[in-house]
Amino acid sequence: MQTGNAESRQTRAWASWNRFWFTPADPTVLAAIRILTGVITLYTLIAYSFDLQEFVGEDAWLSL
Repeated sequence: MQTGNAESRQTRAWASWNRFWFTPADPTVLAAIRILTGVITLYTLIAYSFDLQEFVGEDAWLSL
């Protein structure tokens, strides 16, 4: 096995890693994902709040 080839592969992998994490990019997509995640979380919270007593109340699905 050639050591030069392994070093070259490692150097390319490190360069790819740095390019993926540290290249400046447009934050619009990340902002949209964060907003949609917040909307889904809010929807779930509101949807579960209507049956909250059935989930965790005195006569819930699981007893103590």
